[in-house]
Amino acid sequence: MTEPKFDRICLALHEPLMNPVSITRKAYKLLCELLGIVKQVKTQSKYNQFTINFWVKVLKGTLRDYGNFAEEKREGYVKSHKEFVNNWNNNYPDDEYWHNVIIAEDNGYIVVRIDEHNIVYVEPEEKHSWQDRDPSIMLSFLIDEAKRFVEMVANNTYTQYLSETVPYKYRHGVINRAKLWEIDKQYKKHDLENLTKSEISLFLQNSPDMEEEQLTDRLTKMTANKWFEICSLCYTAARYDIKDMSPREQYKRFSDNRDGGLRDLEGDSEEVFENWYHNVKNDYHSNNSHLWEISMGSSYTRIHLYLDHDDNGYFLMLSGGIHCNQVEVVRMFNALKANNLPVFITCGIKLKKFILGEDNVGLVSDNDTPYAYWYGGFDDSDANTFMRLPENADEIIKNAKWFDFDNYELASL
Repeated sequence: MTEPKFDRICLALHEPLMNPVSITRKAYKLLCELLGIVKQVKTQSKYNQFTINFWVKVLKGTLRDYGNFAEEKREGYVKSHKEFVNNWNNNYPDDEYWHNVIIAEDNGYIVVRIDEHNIVYVEPEEKHSWQDRDPSIMLSFLIDEAKRFVEMVANNTYTQYLSETVPYKYRHGVINRAKLWEIDKQYKKHDLENLTKSEISLFLQNSPDMEEEQLTDRLTKMTANKWFEICSLCYTAARYDIKDMSPREQYKRFSDNRDGGLRDLEGDSEEVFENWYHNVKNDYHSNNSHLWEISMGSSYTRIHLYLDHDDNGYFLMLSGGIHCNQVEVVRMFNALKANNLPVFITCGIKLKKFILGEDNVGLVSDNDTPYAYWYGGFDDSDANTFMRLPENADEIIKNAKWFDFDNYELASL
């Protein structure tokens, strides 16, 4: 097995939606053999299911492993043999590559995952059809690797082997953000963009670590137009492109349209707004997340400005900026406070640490998608942004805290 072939197989087998897929009888037999081998090692799961992960090393291989020059030239992908060789070296610059393999089994469901590729997922009662996939080549390779893995666990040498052998570019760790800025100022420029010292100072003065119960000011009245004007303060502060747009038009442009009809309310009636507000609040079917999404996006890129209410009136809760859009949220918060609006920010402590460089940056494997860790699964809760190691990363490697590899032991007989 060489890296180009390994890549092609993973891409061909990858099931992004994690749906069960039938495999050939031959492959299923190999899968059961693989599971039997790795089950000699104690599960790493805290729950009832079996879960294990181990590492495999794959070599770059030869130019022939990469592809066929004649075919690529005929298809117009390359014009010369030199270009073909350059493509090979650019796509596979290293002599060896490392991949993390996860195998899990629970009540007959079996999953094999390599890095971010779900290559096998079968149900307890395996059914077969003419559409069966055949991951036999990969499973045969993994069986050989699993045998070596179990042998090293039995000899109590596997963890030490990983620590001494796996390059840092495939490992997980953290580095203090301020230290990263010190190593390369481009990281600070990327993180803070053109946020000024005065904007940072103002944000810190605005008590971003205030809790909801500490916020006592209220707005006694609210209308749709008043709401659009509040949102416009945020768009203006965050430097959105709002040229020649009214506040309502700005809101329609940037907010999620699943807002319960807010965008179309009569503008200046307090009664209309109050009736609408309490109706959507009491509507079981209303989506409270999208309702207040003033800057639409995916799960972690969107920004919310919630409007809450108690016996004393209305108040605001700004949410966002944990993993991205930090500068936008800082500026929105400053603008709301500058206009004496009752607002607190849900991620204020995290943003404070971010702009001061007091938090950690998560370092992830070359095989990982950094933003995937926005959804969890990283071993340091103080890290909210993630990156792969760049080239020439000696200083980062030296100043990072690297996570230990798992300890393994044989399962009890």
